[in-house]
This record gives sequence, structure tokens and C-alpha cells, in this order.
Amino acid sequence: MKINTVPLLAVAVVVGVLATGCGTSASAPEQNGPKAVNQTDHQTESAEVVAEPEKVYLKKEYYEGSRVEPEQIDLLNELFRAQQTDDTSAYAALFTQDAPEADKQISFQVDKAENFDLFRSESDPTGINPLGGAIRENAADGYHSILYKLKQEAGQWRVAGIERADGPFVDEERYANDELEIVKLINASTKAQIAGDADAYRKLFIPNSNSGVLGVDAPPIEELQIMDMQPPSADTAIVHVHYRVEGEKNVRSNAYVFVRQEGKWMMYDID
Repeated sequence: MKINTVPLLAVAVVVGVLATGCGTSASAPEQNGPKAVNQTDHQTESAEVVAEPEKVYLKKEYYEGSRVEPEQIDLLNELFRAQQTDDTSAYAALFTQDAPEADKQISFQVDKAENFDLFRSESDPTGINPLGGAIRENAADGYHSILYKLKQEAGQWRVAGIERADGPFVDEERYANDELEIVKLINASTKAQIAGDADAYRKLFIPNSNSGVLGVDAPPIEELQIMDMQPPSADTAIVHVHYRVEGEKNVRSNAYVFVRQEGKWMMYDID
């Protein structure tokens, strides 16, 4: 009997094609699955790479060897970041419980900060650490003198108050007795320097004082702020100030030395 093999071959070919097609369809989801996972992982990694680090206003390495403690720099950096992001809760949490409520409110921004110094009197029983420096509130503005009163609370540094410079003269109403007389001398020397009055400037100092000479090119003072006033003794007093002169953005610091002669306070030196 003769067998027709052509139909059998055709059937075999058709079955083979169908089997191949079924195999391709079944494996497709397995190939697409890992691609979707890898794409998600890639997106996650990309997000981690583009995340911006927290802004650092004051670098701790710049203050190594100074009296400014690393934890105090950390505190100011946190404070400045909270101001820039308008995070009122984080800002208020950085103050001591007895800090003035007005100081706990964000009333200005800090775009840049630099030149901070610590003016701590060892005889001060309040535990306040006056940390003063220069801040810039925005890119279009210059630097201004500012004082942060730092104090430890529950083992952590916190802000007990803030004082911003308000022009070239010290508020005399905040002082009394010997301290008031000393502040009046500071204001008088500032007034004479602004006016370029060398004679009025010299009369504030003890005779023959080298610091009592006002140079003809002495720039006017635009901002001045008392950072620390040690309690005057019977005949001497030292006051640390921050000041900024006309045409400059940086804030400088000086120590004013006073002596009492014949019951009258006079300026002795500016260092």
C-alpha cells in the first residue's frame, strides 16, 4: 500500500510553527518584567544623585583653634537654614525657653554669613556666650553686624537672643552709671570719626595717646555694635565692638580700652 507522505509533512511543519509561536508568547512577560524593575531602580538611583546637600553657611574647619565651639557653628547653620526655608517651627525650636518671643519669629533672611567671633567674659555669671559676626540678608544687600547670645540648655547650645546692628550709635538708654559714661565715649568717638573732626576725637583720649589721632582718610562708621562689655573695675574697662565702615561689606572688630583719671572716664587705646 502506498502512503502519501506530503500531508504528514505539512502537518508536522504547521505543528512546529505553532509550537514556536507559543514558546515566544510565553516567554515575553518574563523578558519585560526585569526591564521594568531595572528602570525603576535606575530612576531611584538618579533621584538620589540629584538630591542637593544642606547648605553650609559657616564651615567648622575655619574656626579650628578659635574660641568658637563646633556645636555653636552647627547651631547657627541650622538657624540660617530654617530662616531661608521659612521653617518657623524648626527656627523657634533652636531658642532657649526664656528667649524673647519676638526673637523666635523669623523677621529676616540670611543669604551668607561670615567672620564670627566669640566674646565671652569669664566673670560673666549669666552663662551667655556672645557670638557676633557679619550676615548678608540677600544678594543685593551688603553685610551687617549681628550678635547671637548663645546659652546651654539641657546640655545643648541654644539661642537666648539676637541683636542686629541699628546704625553707627549705641542705644544709651540701655546703660547706666559707669557703663553709660563709657557708652557715651564710644558714641562721641564714632560721631567725631563720621564728621572727620580730629580735635573732638583727640579730646576723648588720655593725653599723648597714639590711638587718639584720627587720620584724614579715616572712613565714616556706618554700623557699630557692642559685643561684650566686661564689668568696669575701679579704674579700667574693656569693651569689644563690631563695626562696619562706609564702602565696605565686611564687619571688623575692635577692643576699646578705657581708664578713669580723677574720677572721669577717658579712652586709653583701641586695639
